[in-house]
Amino acid sequence: MFRGVLIALAILALSGCKLHVIALLGGEVRSTSSGTCPEQTNCVHDITDTSYTELFEAVPSVGYEFVKWHGDNAFLCKNSTNTVCPVDTTLLAGEVPDVTIAAFSDVYIMPIFQALPFVGDYSVGGAANNLIINDTVTVYDA
Repeated sequence: MFRGVLIALAILALSGCKLHVIALLGGEVRSTSSGTCPEQTNCVHDITDTSYTELFEAVPSVGYEFVKWHGDNAFLCKNSTNTVCPVDTTLLAGEVPDVTIAAFSDVYIMPIFQALPFVGDYSVGGAANNLIINDTVTVYDA
């Protein structure tokens, strides 16, 4: 009976650790083997042992730029300005049992993107105007 309880606890623990890849407005997150987490999506990856390794790249949409990775407590790559966020449990192999890895709390990565200002020319009724967009629209007549 004790052996059955240990097996049940191990199975429960192996389903415990999840990596949430959160892609907000302004871009997507691409990974080397798991594909793309599209803009405005939360993609979940199971981490069950010390063999998980993945590179995640923040890729801004047109009109946006990557600023940094989010930096709260449960987030990996905290405040890094490198567009690539490596997640690698192989560094823990031999030091931390796989069951311990699987029992970790959920962890997150989330790139922060910001809109680029648009500076360009447009015409209304044949007259050239300068247009600058940054959180608001400002029109300057030529």
